[in-house]
Amino acid sequence: VLEITGQFSFQLPVLLTVLAAVGVSKALGPGVYERGLKLKGLHLLPKLTRDSQYQMTAQDVMEPDLWLLSRRTNLANIIYLLRQAHYKAFPVIETPATRLFLGCVSRRDLVDHLYIEFQREGLEDRLFALLPGEYSKFLRVRNQRTLWDKLGA
Repeated sequence: VLEITGQFSFQLPVLLTVLAAVGVSKALGPGVYERGLKLKGLHLLPKLTRDSQYQMTAQDVMEPDLWLLSRRTNLANIIYLLRQAHYKAFPVIETPATRLFLGCVSRRDLVDHLYIEFQREGLEDRLFALLPGEYSKFLRVRNQRTLWDKLGA
């Protein structure tokens, strides 16, 4: 209302009045609607407990030895990473020295990339031997690529 009328001289008195009204209402207890909800057994906010999970920090749940990919990671390192770590996604950094976070790449995208690169060289069987647990994902990529070839893409 103050912006519409341009009467900014009333801004401070209105603000102080609102603050006083909120303070008085909080001092008197819950409002009519809050009392009605409590009578019906409905609570606006759950009671916060001092449970151990509320005391946890990010450091308590994070992985201390995180597997990272840099922009210049070679195929051998990607294969090693996929064999050792069973994460669904990996953080990508600029360089190991700067550790500047660029984004994340999914395991599926890495597997797709490896398959395409090895297929280009005719070494698909070698890749199956290196990553036997990812075989079903390779088949998905193979079927997808043959579909694209049939469509002429």
